[in-house]
Amino acid sequence: ADAQGLAYDGSDIWVAEAYTGQIRRLTASTLAVAETRALSAVGAMTYTSGSLWICDRTSNEIIEWNIAGAAEAQRIACVTYPSGVLVTGGMVFV
Repeated sequence: ADAQGLAYDGSDIWVAEAYTGQIRRLTASTLAVAETRALSAVGAMTYTSGSLWICDRTSNEIIEWNIAGAAEAQRIACVTYPSGVLVTGGMVFV
């Protein structure tokens, strides 16, 4: 696997794999894969307020992924080939 992004939601670890385009949820205590979701060319990511914010390098967007609903909440257009994301105070920085 090619881990390009890591995030911790308070109980689980999330890993973004760039070449497979998948995000995986690992149980923090055992590191066992608990869930796998296919997206696209994912990269860096962060966690805040129940959502993962994931850099999508194919579409040049930031994906907000709602963990509880296990679904995409929104996409935000951004710079070409985003390589980092920070969410704070209701603002998204790339």
